Amino acid sequence: MPGILELPEVRQRVSPLTVDEYHRLDEHNERGRRTELIRGIVIEKMSRSPLHAALYAEAGVNEYWIVLGATRQIEVYRRPEGGSYRERAIFDVDALLESAVVPDVRLRVAELFA
Repeated sequence: MPGILELPEVRQRVSPLTVDEYHRLDEHNERGRRTELIRGIVIEKMSRSPLHAALYAEAGVNEYWIVLGATRQIEVYRRPEGGSYRERAIFDVDALLESAVVPDVRLRVAELFA
């Protein structure tokens, strides 16, 4: 299986991290594995097709977030298994969102829309 960033469907939708951002990932590395963060490019219209979730799940992306600007929410997918995600949740603007994958990463959803 190719790396997630090598898939054309993913490559055209992401931008690479800066060198500083990439090296700071080690600050949150508790299990001896580097957690790869992908900073998405803002796209005016992006399909929320199950195909995208399946690609990420098959590639082993443990968690990904989608910013739903129109409704001021964050949609979170976690626990990939067999080409799909076992957990899907939507967080409203007043929620505190915590990453299940990267320790100490917390974000008030409202901060994204301030």
